[in-house]
Amino acid sequence: MVVKLAYRREVLDNGLVCLVSRNPSAPSAAIEIHTDGGPLRDARGLEGTAELAGRCLTEGAAGRSVGAIAARIEDVGGELRTGSNGLSMTLLAEHVPQAMGLAADLLRRPAFPTAGVRLRRELLLDGLRADLELPEVRARQALRRLIYGHHPMARPGGGQPKTVGRLRRGHLADFHARWCRPDRVVVSVAGDVGLAATLAAVQGRFGSWNGVRREVPALPEVPDRARPAERSIKGRPEQAVLLMGHLGVKRDDTDFPALLVLDRILGHAAGLSDRLNARLREKEGLAYSVYASITAGAGMLPGLFTVEVATSNDRVRRAELCIREELDRLRSRAAPAAEVARARAVVAGGLLMHAETNAARCRLLIDMERFGWAPADLLEQVHGVGPSDVRRAARRHLRPDDLCRVVAS
Repeated sequence: MVVKLAYRREVLDNGLVCLVSRNPSAPSAAIEIHTDGGPLRDARGLEGTAELAGRCLTEGAAGRSVGAIAARIEDVGGELRTGSNGLSMTLLAEHVPQAMGLAADLLRRPAFPTAGVRLRRELLLDGLRADLELPEVRARQALRRLIYGHHPMARPGGGQPKTVGRLRRGHLADFHARWCRPDRVVVSVAGDVGLAATLAAVQGRFGSWNGVRREVPALPEVPDRARPAERSIKGRPEQAVLLMGHLGVKRDDTDFPALLVLDRILGHAAGLSDRLNARLREKEGLAYSVYASITAGAGMLPGLFTVEVATSNDRVRRAELCIREELDRLRSRAAPAAEVARARAVVAGGLLMHAETNAARCRLLIDMERFGWAPADLLEQVHGVGPSDVRRAARRHLRPDDLCRVVAS
């Protein structure tokens, strides 16, 4: 089966990229606008700037109050979400031109009112403090620090309470002006829309945006520390969380299709069908939950290979031994053809579903733009993955001797 996602791509004179895909299955549409800033661009000591700036976009823009923005979204029958890398909307297709005007106001002329910034900062702080009460959250943060060291990838995307507490209106306005520029923005629209009319709406709302073009500094390369380290943190008395991991891969790695299949075989399948769940939960009764993946966090920079297990304090060592045995088995022996075929079918089905909804189609178009791949190409590559490809990818990218380890107990 071949997936061919029909869409039109236009680049405005100011560098903004517009992607439009017609999907007439329902009278609805989705808009997603990706801005090339995000948490990795936060200044050291001011982590959380991108997240808070994104949350504050709806607090006022271009003379619109927070109430007026909310009312405008209701008028077009839509839902609006903003975040550290832009915004997304779902709405009735007939209102896309009006919604595009609102989106342009939010991104081009945000007000960042002091009272709104204060409110959003306190809400973000409340969420961060609540998260830090959870042992699994603190364990994940500790693992990232062990593996990434001082690289920006080690930081929590929303910042830490002490860094978010420092943020003021000026920090957000400066960050937004620096990183939200037309030549670093991708506008994606999918739904029951006319291609020409949608492109005209984008041109009309964003075409006059003339941000200052400047060379964007490359993000620092992630060093592969390739040495095991351990950390213990305080958790719940009755339950332990075991995390193991090492540096993973970039999204453009040539082994990515095989690694998608490997993930489903090892620890990222539905139910108890993957090896780790079948071994730790079904066979040995060692865990409440098990998850493993090397592709989930892959992007422009390498993500992590991680295994996360919820177990009891007295079963941590046995669970770790079983995990290492399963990694060695995947590296040393080719998986049976039937097991690879089942995993391949799950991956292919997931790729097909990416084009089903308008919102998913928007995200897919943006990923295609950012990473330079097409769903048909990736699907064809996945269909070509065999047992020897999975074993080769496992031997190349799974490194049991380099695993870092964090236990919350």
